[in-house]
Amino acid sequence: MIWNIERFNSKGASGWLVTNDPVETPRLLLYFHPGNWTPLECNVSRPDVKAVGAHATGLCGFRLDARMMARAAKTPVTAIFEERTRLLLYRFVPDRSFIKGQVLFLTFPASYPNPLVEDLKTRFQLGYSQAERIDRNTRTYMFDIRFTDSILIAGTLKGDEALQVADQDRFRLVTQFSPPAEALAQRLDRMCEIAVHPEHGATFLTGSLYGPLTASLMKADLSQPEALAHWYENLSEQDRLLLSDPVVRQLSSAAPHYMIDEAHLVQALRLLSRFSAIGTTEQPEQFIDLLRDSFGIDDTDLPDGAGHPALSTRAAILAGSDALKKLTIFDQKLYDLVGLTLGKGDPKMEDARAILARRA
Repeated sequence: MIWNIERFNSKGASGWLVTNDPVETPRLLLYFHPGNWTPLECNVSRPDVKAVGAHATGLCGFRLDARMMARAAKTPVTAIFEERTRLLLYRFVPDRSFIKGQVLFLTFPASYPNPLVEDLKTRFQLGYSQAERIDRNTRTYMFDIRFTDSILIAGTLKGDEALQVADQDRFRLVTQFSPPAEALAQRLDRMCEIAVHPEHGATFLTGSLYGPLTASLMKADLSQPEALAHWYENLSEQDRLLLSDPVVRQLSSAAPHYMIDEAHLVQALRLLSRFSAIGTTEQPEQFIDLLRDSFGIDDTDLPDGAGHPALSTRAAILAGSDALKKLTIFDQKLYDLVGLTLGKGDPKMEDARAILARRA
């Protein structure tokens, strides 16, 4: 999906939209707060869009007249969505200044919404969470949007996609890590959610490769240490590989069945060197202060991004299992290296070497 907002002022608004079907005449939903939805067909001819091959007929443009814009000026929030997917295309809030900047907030698999991301996305003109649910072509376009200088895209994206975004040198990259046991608990919860709702899945957590593992996971009572240990002992070596080091695996874009090693850790660290802000859920105040300074946020009511209480309980059980610690050897090294750089004073090279040399 691609689109452009060419004008949005008191006299009118105009633009165009092309969905993933370049033949269809797209439809918009205009939202006027509170709760008033108005459909609009994009049937204005756009020969320029047709000429570049983006749309078959060119019937993909739209216009909003002065009467409609007067209504928007009196409404607390006006937004434009694509009708079928409800993807946000534009947002207008009278007398409101949005955060200026283009930001990719890289997240990791989780069943619970990140409260910090959900808050931040309301502060940008275009704000998106769970971007992994948006198709790759649309995401690629979103990272090249030019009609606004205020956009936040948050999602569980592979490292190679994040690196492509960094190479464009337009978006600032930020992320917040959870302790490895919590990251593993999030991944297990996310796999169970995707088993029930496949449409919610990131592509690297779906497919037949994960089928047997997810099936066994759905039957296990992971709230009980004994049941967790029994479940782990009955996993195949391939299933253990699929679960191992989910954070380093995501950041390095390693294939699901690859054994994570030092080379993947180095690749993850190289990607993180391109990030503007990195934090942890164990030191949320430090990360939030960094975001405030980076984005010019004046108020002090940003949430800390901590996980759901049930998730923390499950993470504590995972953290107490010596067997399951083997699944996060390199994630733990990465987390400790991040913690070293965030600590007070300058990090010492010998401490970093000790972390890297640590064996299972």
